[in-house]
Amino acid sequence: MQDLGALLVALLWISGLWGAVAAWEAARKPQWQASALGAWILHSLSALGTIGLLLYFLLAHRYEFHYAWAHGSRQLPTAYITAALWEGQEGSFLLWIAWHVVLGWGLWLVRDRHRWAILAGLLATNGYLATFLLGVSLPTLAVAAGAALLWGLWAAETLSLPVRIAGAITLLLALWWAPLWLRGVLLLLPLALYALQKLSFRAALSAVGLLLLPLRESWGSFPFLYLWEVRNDVPAGTVPLDGNGLNPLLQSFWMVIHPPILFAGYAAAALPFWEALRIAHSGTLSIIDSRRLLRFLWLAVTLLGLGIALGAYWAYETLNFGGYWNWDPVENASFAPWLVLVAAAHLLWVWRRQRKNANLALALSALAFPLVLYSSYLTRSGVLSDSSVHSFTDLGLGSWLLWGVGLSTLGSAVAFLRWPPRALLLRGALFAGSSLLTLTALLLLLLTSLPALNKLFGTAWALGSNALQVYYEWMGVLAAPLLVLMGYALLQAYRARGWELVAWLSGALLIGIVAILWWAGWDFVYHPTYRSLLSGGLLDRLRAGFFLLLDDMLWGASLISLGAVVALLLQRRSRAVWGAALAHAGFALLLIGAILSSGYERTLSQNFNPRSPGGGDNLFLPLGGEAFAVGYKVTYTGLLTPKPPLRDLRPLLQSGGQTLWRFVDSLGYAYQVWLPEGLFPSSPIQPVALSGLHAILEQNLALLPVEPADRRYRYQVTLTHLESQKTYPLLLEADLSESSGLLAHPSHIRLWHGDLYVHLTSLPKLDGDPLLYTDLALGLRDTATWGELTLTFEKLTEVEGAPHPTFRAWLAAWKGLPQLAQRIPVEFAIQDSQLLTPTASLPALGLSAQVEGFSVQEKKLRFRLALRQQPDSFITLKILYKPFIGLFWGGIVLLLIGTGWAFVRHW
Repeated sequence: MQDLGALLVALLWISGLWGAVAAWEAARKPQWQASALGAWILHSLSALGTIGLLLYFLLAHRYEFHYAWAHGSRQLPTAYITAALWEGQEGSFLLWIAWHVVLGWGLWLVRDRHRWAILAGLLATNGYLATFLLGVSLPTLAVAAGAALLWGLWAAETLSLPVRIAGAITLLLALWWAPLWLRGVLLLLPLALYALQKLSFRAALSAVGLLLLPLRESWGSFPFLYLWEVRNDVPAGTVPLDGNGLNPLLQSFWMVIHPPILFAGYAAAALPFWEALRIAHSGTLSIIDSRRLLRFLWLAVTLLGLGIALGAYWAYETLNFGGYWNWDPVENASFAPWLVLVAAAHLLWVWRRQRKNANLALALSALAFPLVLYSSYLTRSGVLSDSSVHSFTDLGLGSWLLWGVGLSTLGSAVAFLRWPPRALLLRGALFAGSSLLTLTALLLLLLTSLPALNKLFGTAWALGSNALQVYYEWMGVLAAPLLVLMGYALLQAYRARGWELVAWLSGALLIGIVAILWWAGWDFVYHPTYRSLLSGGLLDRLRAGFFLLLDDMLWGASLISLGAVVALLLQRRSRAVWGAALAHAGFALLLIGAILSSGYERTLSQNFNPRSPGGGDNLFLPLGGEAFAVGYKVTYTGLLTPKPPLRDLRPLLQSGGQTLWRFVDSLGYAYQVWLPEGLFPSSPIQPVALSGLHAILEQNLALLPVEPADRRYRYQVTLTHLESQKTYPLLLEADLSESSGLLAHPSHIRLWHGDLYVHLTSLPKLDGDPLLYTDLALGLRDTATWGELTLTFEKLTEVEGAPHPTFRAWLAAWKGLPQLAQRIPVEFAIQDSQLLTPTASLPALGLSAQVEGFSVQEKKLRFRLALRQQPDSFITLKILYKPFIGLFWGGIVLLLIGTGWAFVRHW
């Protein structure tokens, strides 16, 4: 199977590179079309086969393969096992490649007039991405020889034979022998020859790209490696019973849909890139070409925007940092290309009206894709491993990703070197707004790239502990004029009247809103950050005052933008304006919702009891206890436990004489429990009558070590409004991990005027030392009781093949019925008259044990036992009020509908 995977990856890579050449030629020479079509079909089948094989390893639990073991598990639902495909780097590259294939077939099915040129670009992109799946290290001489042949035989075919031979030899020597600085100097030669029209675009770009190749480095990471080929501590031929599974934070419905849609947006960004290069190469931008380019731009804006929005909603629903956007580097790196795509679409719209700004529109259309590659570099190179929760570990891909960024950026620049000069419109609201969008994207990337710049230049630039504040302030400064320009440009673009009326009415509304907010005590001056600034020095007070006014400026600018939308719809009722109206209204509502829900957020969980263990804005609640928040009484009733009747009982896996059973309770939650195989006369993996097991489970649910199938514990909390006495039952969820501790997930109470955002902040400690200890001396078949636990020393066995005398003492532990006992082998070894005693654990019961010593005369072993406390004796929680957050989500929906409308309209 590994050989099949290697063959598929090789075909994927070769068909991508060769298909790009064939499709490029097919765009100009019809005789190449059959070859290009064959390469495209082979490439599509290779992509489908590679993804299918990797998905088969995951779904079939082939844990001898490292990728399946690292990301899959028998205990995951099928949807999550499928999502594990794109959890790892290799799988996410395959997903990216697959979307390029889908987009290419879309162009083919609609019989796009320039489909061969765009297919050439998509195949070249996929050939580049497939490099990250090879997992090989090629000799420098072989790479140099291949590059020289490619340039001499294809890229420079229009040159004379002596010139091609001389260029190929120069390229061979440069790659094989020349140091990096000399290769950098040689880059100037093809660029200069191209500028002097002595070299074609293809020959110049190929020479530049080949000179920049990262040599002497591994070409990607092969996804079909065996487990023992990656981990030296695993013996060859080992097949684990189960895999690691998804990270608990990723075991979410949103993991199933967010990454595929985000990568669809990444893939769609390649369409305007290659279309802009095609137009630049042709030397003429026509009306038809501009419509095609706009179609590609709005498709990328819609898909990438939807992916970003789903990620924001996932964070709001699942993570406990208190919001939907945390200015994480990877969030920023996906947002920046979206801003550039929007700016390019607006500049292209200006060209369609005024025949100006073609150069800038095409350059921005081509810039978004290099920014997508740069986003991948930030994520996958490991450069952000200390500053981003999204960052992958470094698999040696950084140099290749930077190569793609540099080549695509430089290729775009080279393409426009000889673009015919056009008149530039350096004034106007649309131009100014597009410039602000681009400036925002570049500033966002600059701030995000500080860790990468530090590693590159050896500096120590950092945003410090107030990083979020820096992002909010800079983005606010740029967003206020952008919103004003948005409203003005919307009216000017559609030649609508009423700008003065819009400005006056917006100003009057702003005065009223500011008065209400100040009267209610809701302005930024009450935010702790700015309140502390107001009590500082002169510069701090000036800064706080400015950003207090900026808050009101954002309000006013948003109102202006909304007012322009209303004025436009009242005057021009054509369906042609609806897309623009919805998108611009959505953006303004999004900003208003962000200001209200984040800027005026309030913490309701004020701890007014000075003797309470909860501190500051955390409420402490013992099991069965209650506490008071601002306006609410909070009651904690304990962990949610499975409720009979039970259904869908099935065995999941077998290990150590026990079977893992999974079932669903009457509330629809899935649970699992380990039971001994001897409970039934026949093997539980075979079809058996389950009525007896149903009865045992339902009668002993309180005693059995039952745990949630998703390892997510649910704490039952009730909020009661003090005035209306209306109650809101909540389930506060938490993943409990011995390694990472508490991973809390919020619950939400949806009110018409906002959300109550409630999440756990601490639980009884699970990591570190367990809470309860005891020592027991047991002989063979001795039984002892410790609290609710009963333990029996069943047998003592010797481990064969160990380098030192090694033994296992088998303990059986249970609560209630001995037939439901869990067994734990406690291993110890004797080396140089010393006792080696590793700790054995039984996670289902929270029990761990090790041998402390033994008595030959008494024939007893001394066990040191530790029991973890049930994590429900208390909780602390935080309650946030996020006013009118529905405006934020509604604005996103309107924005996406508007951009999608624009895509359909330009079809």
